[in-house]
Amino acid sequence: MSWWGKIAGGAFGFLAGGPLGAALGAAIGHSFDKGMNGQDDRDPGEVQTAFFAASFSLLGAVAKADGRVSQDEIQTAERLMSEMQLTSDMRSAAISLFNQGKNFSATDIDEAVLQFRQISGRSRHLHMALLRLLVRGALSDQDLHPGERDVLERVATGLGLPSGLIEQVATMFSGYYGRQNAGAGAGQQQSRAPAQMGLREAATILGIEATATEAEAKKAYRRLMSQNHPDRLVAKGVPEEMVKAATAKTAEIGEAYDVYKSARGWR
Repeated sequence: MSWWGKIAGGAFGFLAGGPLGAALGAAIGHSFDKGMNGQDDRDPGEVQTAFFAASFSLLGAVAKADGRVSQDEIQTAERLMSEMQLTSDMRSAAISLFNQGKNFSATDIDEAVLQFRQISGRSRHLHMALLRLLVRGALSDQDLHPGERDVLERVATGLGLPSGLIEQVATMFSGYYGRQNAGAGAGQQQSRAPAQMGLREAATILGIEATATEAEAKKAYRRLMSQNHPDRLVAKGVPEEMVKAATAKTAEIGEAYDVYKSARGWR
């Protein structure tokens, strides 16, 4: 049975006792006790379920963080669902999770992140995938508002990730949204020439200083490519439907690396 089939059957008692389980239970109309499906061994479906529930509920929390949910943020959530090619049942659950997440308190956010981390373990790939997806949602209006940044920092801290990663991911997706909107007026997505990305932007995307050594730049590039490899993310527990939405554009990473090398005079 697929991970979603197990959810539809109510087999997600491992999430009981926290905001993710409560939100998911309400989303699909199931209730459960803590003892239900309480085995110690985690199967991949449990990690996938937790990722799905955390992603959409926290997207709702991020969207409401600046005081209101804009049309851009709603469209971004819908775009993500379309990219994932969710079934009608999965889409309905995602919308419900998003709406419930809009009412999450700071404590709810902290507990949801803690619950996800307990289920996902120490997988930095999974934690980065969740953070990337949330940053992408926050940047739907091309701006990272203070309230949104606060929520993202809570998430990053809860996942054990340095808050500096938010800026790195935001820079990556700022370029992505800038090109999308630029292309919308012409009826198609426009590409940006490498020369339009500066050294500082390239360094931020790669997560390194503008003065990094050639070896440090290469290591950062390879690490990012590894973190964004679809097969690796699926193996770590990201649902296949959500991989595309949770990964950065590898072309963006490659462009940043090329710009960085060129600016430093390396081949």
